[in-house]
Amino acid sequence: GRDTPWGGSRRDGGAARPHRKHLGKGAKRAHGSSRVLLMRHCVRGIGQPKPPLQAYGSLPPPSWDSPDKWCTGGGANISRRLGAHLWEELGFVGNRTSVVADSSMRCVQTAYEVMKGIGNGSVSAALDVDGPSLWKTRGECDLPDVDTQLEEMRALMRSLPLPMGLGSLEQVDMARWREMLERLRRIIGTGELDLASLLPPNPMEDIAFSEPRVRLSGSTLVMKYWAQILAYAWASGPGPEGPILFGGRPLNISREDALGFWSWVFYARDIAHHPSYDATMGVALAGRIFRDLAGPAALAPGQDRIYVGHDDNLDQLRTIFGITWEEPPFSGSPGTTPPTSGVLLTRKPCGRIDVDVVFVEFDGTLTPPVRMRPASPPELSASELAVRAKGNIGLYATATECARKLGIRFEP
Repeated sequence: GRDTPWGGSRRDGGAARPHRKHLGKGAKRAHGSSRVLLMRHCVRGIGQPKPPLQAYGSLPPPSWDSPDKWCTGGGANISRRLGAHLWEELGFVGNRTSVVADSSMRCVQTAYEVMKGIGNGSVSAALDVDGPSLWKTRGECDLPDVDTQLEEMRALMRSLPLPMGLGSLEQVDMARWREMLERLRRIIGTGELDLASLLPPNPMEDIAFSEPRVRLSGSTLVMKYWAQILAYAWASGPGPEGPILFGGRPLNISREDALGFWSWVFYARDIAHHPSYDATMGVALAGRIFRDLAGPAALAPGQDRIYVGHDDNLDQLRTIFGITWEEPPFSGSPGTTPPTSGVLLTRKPCGRIDVDVVFVEFDGTLTPPVRMRPASPPELSASELAVRAKGNIGLYATATECARKLGIRFEP
């Protein structure tokens, strides 16, 4: 990662911090505060299998209980559970909450389920479905050039520790690497391609340009592909009409393995979503969230807003605002992004802003616990947040030009 004066290294691990005192069940919200929650959508189906990656195992593709990339049945139920937590524990109220969702169906579904949870079964929050320009500026701003993308991704691959206790790329624990591949083989079976032949990630060989972005390949991509399938099927739980089936059979996986392999998804995202890309793509959304918190267009005291988007958007917020967080038992990144998780920004009457993460601790059931932890840093002023945003955007030419083009200034 790159150390900067605007909030430290983007890739720093957020140190564990003690919990603040939060609102209890049935408690009224803190008088005079307003809140913005940026959250990721539900657990979803993965879509069609990818033959080159599927060939590393004999486990049949899952029969998702929803159309491609929609919320699974369990994912929808758990999203409603999160909404109920926001209502019962944090004092969100339907008629004082507005919800903005990306237009993809999984985001709209998640928004609707969260609204039902907040409304104790009925929907009273206002929903606005916003177009793609808010969530990604790709159609309006230029991406970083190929050389910049390659340089950043290779630097991240060299600096980030590998998941599952495998060490750094310079000193990979090969015994653990082989043991990990064997653990995966026992779950997904023996495929046409030899899983045991995979080598640890290689910064020079496992990153390739594919218009308009540089993308991952090699063992990291194989691990991410299988980890995501296994994690989402497991996290969907028994489902309202039964579990996700693989060739007519439920998945046989332990909690330890589901969470362990899931860390490859977060590790791969940290490399693929390098800082210049995230800073450029996230300018519009970060600007909108900052406007909700500070300045003449800020939310009125007592008002809350929820943005339902993607893991990309949480990565972008982490880059631009220079914040990190931990969501145990998830690992693999200094800012994990499991489904139905989010960053909660609370503007207090004194003007300072609390920064927390709210996340579902998936456990393979339909009733997983919802957790809340302070992020790092746990509190900022609007001026400090503006300095971080302007400083981090200013590190990258494409992000700077994008902010100028869109008229986003981060003025408190």
